[in-house]
Amino acid sequence: MSPKRSLFRAAFIVISGLLVFYPLEPVVAADFEALKEKVASLHEDISTINLLNGLHLTREQAGQVLAQAKKAQEIRKKYTSESPPVLTALEEAEKAFTALRAEIQKGAPARGPVPDRAARLNHRLKELKDQGFEKMDDELKAVEKDLTRILSPEQLQVVEGFKPCLIPPADLRNPVRAGQAASSEAAVNMLRRLRQVPEDKWVAQRQERTRRIVEEISRRKYRMTEEEKKAEQERLLALAEEIRHLSDVDFEMEKEALAERLKPADKIEELRAEIERRAPHQFRPRVSKVGRFLLDPRIIPILEERLAGGSTAGLK
Repeated sequence: MSPKRSLFRAAFIVISGLLVFYPLEPVVAADFEALKEKVASLHEDISTINLLNGLHLTREQAGQVLAQAKKAQEIRKKYTSESPPVLTALEEAEKAFTALRAEIQKGAPARGPVPDRAARLNHRLKELKDQGFEKMDDELKAVEKDLTRILSPEQLQVVEGFKPCLIPPADLRNPVRAGQAASSEAAVNMLRRLRQVPEDKWVAQRQERTRRIVEEISRRKYRMTEEEKKAEQERLLALAEEIRHLSDVDFEMEKEALAERLKPADKIEELRAEIERRAPHQFRPRVSKVGRFLLDPRIIPILEERLAGGSTAGLK
């Protein structure tokens, strides 16, 4: 299961729990699981469509992206299918793990050749998985390189800034079209209003204003410790003071960079990237966001649906 899919499924844990305590009507367990799977799948489809809408692909680009996604799908199949070495290792592991289970079920830690053999085969399976991922990585990165040539620099920027979503943010609801740079107009306007607050009012309200912003970040973006909240509030206060004391000319020259600095760090994404970088075994192909989103197998039926029958939905 992809990390993206895991994230989407996690979003429905609370809903699932509530339905257990407050069921609308008796539901067979298998039907309930199938329903959860369907809702999670629809959530992923919607997020992918939001990204495609934000890219405003031409019909030619959509066809090229579809071709690259199909190539990536074949590569994944090649390295995740039942190759002879993997199948042999799995068969041997099944026997070794069955023997180990029987031993420890007796109530004491297993000793001797039984646990040793199980450990060796477990290590072998991890090695085979790593080898497969390494080869798959090389081939997927080649496809990803071809994919980046299909998109404009502005479209690549949209993908790099994209986060899976059910309801798209404003910059995706009003998509960045090819040849147009991403706009930070809303953030810049907010900075302009900040500069216009009278000094006495700012001094009286700055602590509460920045505290509320930090609390909102902690509630909506990532949960902060009290120490992290304090550090982020100090960062925002210092940045706000810097912005307020700039001359009009300097502000206009630096406004885009200042708006970018206003954004909080994406700690969850940073932690996820750090875990992947340090993990001794790979859990997914190490491709960029372009490869992760646009070479996902899920995009294939979505693009085929858009291209079928002369549909122009989301295409230029």
